[in-house]
Amino acid sequence: MAKVYIDAQAYRAIEKGAMIIFKKGIVRTEGEIKPGDVVEVYSRGGKFLGKGFANPNSNIMIRLLTKDKDTKINKELFKERIRKANEYRKKILGYKTAYRMVYGEADYL
Repeated sequence: MAKVYIDAQAYRAIEKGAMIIFKKGIVRTEGEIKPGDVVEVYSRGGKFLGKGFANPNSNIMIRLLTKDKDTKINKELFKERIRKANEYRKKILGYKTAYRMVYGEADYL
């Protein structure tokens, strides 16, 4: 899995809860990155920050999916997150018949 190292500004954004990393915040990469690859993200000093989908052709180069190194990015992860998003909208928001089930980064997707 390729590794991406980010600058201090991107690091601060991630620490505050951001789940996207812009291309301008990347200081270096290790390994080949193709669109759709899962990459590990690190601070410039080597602290693990998360894993996410990468697209080197976009200004938003990485969309984080987890900040836990042990979480596997697989079909089960997506099924569980979609289920949680759906339950949230039904129970907390009271939606019953028509609603948007998933809101990207807000649902950790």
